[in-house]
Amino acid sequence: MATWRAGWAALDRGRDRAAFYRAWHAAFRAGFPHGKTMALLDGQPAPVVPAVGAVAAGSANGATLSEIVARSPGAFDAFEAGLLVAGEASGSLEASLRLLAEHFTGEDRLLRLVRKQMAYPMMTALAAAVIGPLPLIWVATPLVYLVVAGGAVGTLLWQGGTLVSRVADRYASAPPRPLVRFTRALATTLAAGLPLDQAVLLAAGASGDPALEAHVRRVEPRRLATTPLSETLRGAPGLTHDFFAMLAVAEASGSLEGSLHKLANLLEDGFR
Repeated sequence: MATWRAGWAALDRGRDRAAFYRAWHAAFRAGFPHGKTMALLDGQPAPVVPAVGAVAAGSANGATLSEIVARSPGAFDAFEAGLLVAGEASGSLEASLRLLAEHFTGEDRLLRLVRKQMAYPMMTALAAAVIGPLPLIWVATPLVYLVVAGGAVGTLLWQGGTLVSRVADRYASAPPRPLVRFTRALATTLAAGLPLDQAVLLAAGASGDPALEAHVRRVEPRRLATTPLSETLRGAPGLTHDFFAMLAVAEASGSLEGSLHKLANLLEDGFR
C-alpha cells in the first residue's frame, strides 16, 4: 500500500519528467555523452531515478540508447521509448529530447489541474476521519475518540496512496483529458518523424484510454500508414467532432502536428 504522500507525489511525474528531458536535451546539445549527463543528473526525484540509472549503466557498458531502452522497460514508457529509439536511429535525438520535454511539460499542466480538482475530495476524506467519530466523546470517552480518529487519520496517511491514485485516475480519465493527451502525443510523435502507424499507436497508448487504444490496435497497420487519420480514427471512442474537424483541416493544409498542438492547448484551456 502506498502512503498518501507517495500517491500525491506521483502526480508530479510530468513535472519531474519534463525537467529530466530538458536537462538531458541541454547536455546533449552541449556535446555531453549520455553517461556524463546522467552523472550530472544524480539525485533526481524518485520517478526519474530508474531512467537515470538505466542510461548511466548502459552507457558505461557501451550500449546504444536503443539497447538501453529495450533492456529497461520499467524505466521508460512505450511513448518515451518510441521517441528515443526513433531519434537515435534517425540522427535527430536532440529533437526527440526537446519534444519529450515539451510533451511532459504539457502533461504536468494537465496533472496540476487534476491535483486542483482532487484537493476537495482529499480534504473531505481527512475531515470525515476527524469529524465522523466526534460523537464518541459523549457516548464513550475522549480517549476512545482520539484512538478512533487517530487511527482513521493514520490509515489515510499511511495507506491513502491507493485512494489518491484512484481519485486521480478518475479525474484524469474524464473527458476531455484522454483526448488532450492523445492529441498532444500524436503531434509530438509526428514531429519526431515517426511513421504514421507507429505514431498513432504510441499516442493511443499515451492517452490513458483503454477503449481508444483498443480501437486503434484493431486497425490494420497498412491502413494506419496509408489512409488519412480522419478516416481511420472515425468511430474511435472519446474523439470529438472538434477533433475531427481540426484533423480534416490539418490534413488538407499539410500542417498536421502544428494543428494538433493547437487543438490540445484549446482542449486543455476548456477545462481549466
